[in-house]
Amino acid sequence: MEEKVYTPEVIEDAPFPGQDIPAAITQAQPPAGTFTPTTTKEKTFPKRLIATELIGQALNTRSKKILGEFTFTPSGAIQVGDYKNGVSGDLRITPNGLTARDLAGLTTFAIDGTTGDAVFKGTVQAGSVISGSVITGDITVGGEGNGEGEIHVLDDTNVEKITLDKDGMTINTGKLTIKDSADTTIVDATGLVSTANFAADSISQTASFSTTSQTYVDVTSMSLSFTLSRQSKVLIGSSIKGYSPDATSTNIVTPVAQIDLDGSQVAGEMSTPSIVEIAGVYYTTSSTTVVATVAAGSHTLKIQLKSSSGGNVTLAGSRVLWYVVLGK
Repeated sequence: MEEKVYTPEVIEDAPFPGQDIPAAITQAQPPAGTFTPTTTKEKTFPKRLIATELIGQALNTRSKKILGEFTFTPSGAIQVGDYKNGVSGDLRITPNGLTARDLAGLTTFAIDGTTGDAVFKGTVQAGSVISGSVITGDITVGGEGNGEGEIHVLDDTNVEKITLDKDGMTINTGKLTIKDSADTTIVDATGLVSTANFAADSISQTASFSTTSQTYVDVTSMSLSFTLSRQSKVLIGSSIKGYSPDATSTNIVTPVAQIDLDGSQVAGEMSTPSIVEIAGVYYTTSSTTVVATVAAGSHTLKIQLKSSSGGNVTLAGSRVLWYVVLGK
């Protein structure tokens, strides 16, 4: 029996009235072989994230304002400016403090975040300063453009004790203590400390001393030494008492004395004695006082004696040599 072959019925496209007849579409034949569908691995949907804080809530870029707080990490820092030697400086803020440099690389100010120490290269101006202590090289108050300048010291009840202004210092109540370089008090609440300001010394002697020399010789054991830290006025004085065994009522032989300072006469001769006759012996007394300007350094005072005419002269009785430094 002959097999029948069936073919699909072709239905030709019938265009709508007024349309062109479209070109015939040729149906492509599938390639030979076995085909399987493409598979896609299973994918999960991402979790939904909700922003709890937007940068716009802390930083407004339009107005260039910081609206909220920013917390830096322990190593975080801010640098303002770009340091270039000779061109520009910078400012750096870190957890350890604040530092600024000028265009030469020198630190103009620094604040130590650990100790609280602050260093400023320039002038610090303030309407008022409250401080437990101030350690500085120089303090200037007042001056042109800064008013007259005053310093007031108050006690713990706000009572003014000391005032310092352009006219001087006023101590209302309390004390003043001034010490020298050796930590010795030279002025206290009651005034000058005389034992510290007016160095003094003296020496006296009664043993006899004789000479026939008509030029000055040192009187044994009648000398004083002192040292001055600067040029000072020194009050110097001496007195003697003596006689001459060769003296008579018509031939008066008298002892003549002088004060010697470092080899030079410091006062006029004690040569105008008062003569007193006691049992045929003619005694003489004489004294002198002088204020001398003495240079800084070490000095020696002496009493020196000579005979007025070459006869024997003797110092007997009390004789004294002394000095007082008038100031310190």
